Amino acid sequence: MIQHRTQSELLRARWWARATLSVVRWAMAGCMLSLPVVALAAQPIPAEAFFRPPAINKADLSPDGRYLAFTHQAGGRVGLFTIDLNQSVDDVKKVAHFADADIRNFQWVTSSRLIYDVYDLQSGSGADRRDAPGLFSAQFDGRDDRKLVERRWRPSITDGRPLLSLTWNHMLLHVPLPGSSTGGEAGAPEVIVGEMTFEGNDLVDLQPLWVNTHTRRTRALKVAGLSERVIRWWFAPNNVAKMALSRKGGATRCTGSTNPETATKAAGSN
Repeated sequence: MIQHRTQSELLRARWWARATLSVVRWAMAGCMLSLPVVALAAQPIPAEAFFRPPAINKADLSPDGRYLAFTHQAGGRVGLFTIDLNQSVDDVKKVAHFADADIRNFQWVTSSRLIYDVYDLQSGSGADRRDAPGLFSAQFDGRDDRKLVERRWRPSITDGRPLLSLTWNHMLLHVPLPGSSTGGEAGAPEVIVGEMTFEGNDLVDLQPLWVNTHTRRTRALKVAGLSERVIRWWFAPNNVAKMALSRKGGATRCTGSTNPETATKAAGSN
């Protein structure tokens, strides 16, 4: 049976088409400017072009469809940028671009604010890609930038940010839907991170808590009905803790519910 798209789906598809054309035009303009004049003629494509880093690594629309965020390599490092689709495609805003780190993942928290983490693509050992990548937040144009979680091996990157953040043993667990209620300060978007506890190299506990992406204040997140140490969480879009992987006495088990009415609720408390 053919399922027809809803009006909102069609609108979002049109936004994606427009965003794709905009970012392709922007990337192509940059590529054309970087090529020598002789290469613009009908010349064979050089072999190194096939091994060149992609112009656009990842792209994502803001929830309201106005901004397109994308990662792009410039000056040897992958940065995070945005384009306002209501403005000129040439008006690219820098969210974050560092001299000694690369943007790895990013996600919209609201229609104008993003969170992201970093790693070092030039690290010879590759260890930096496996270890704690930190967590940062900023507005679509780079304003109001915050370091939420430290990195493990290289706590600082050369951007002059104050070290008012959680320690490296915190990881992002869940980003609430924009506009959804989290029980925190009104108008201040929060995310859920987990504090990791290790015994040797083994993760033995993962305690969730709310973090304000503006003020960096934290709130405890209490989940009822669990006595074991939890090592992994799954949250629903409405911020409900749907499932938890726990360990006790050497046994691992998965607890939770797929029924929103009976699922254990994640209730923030001060």
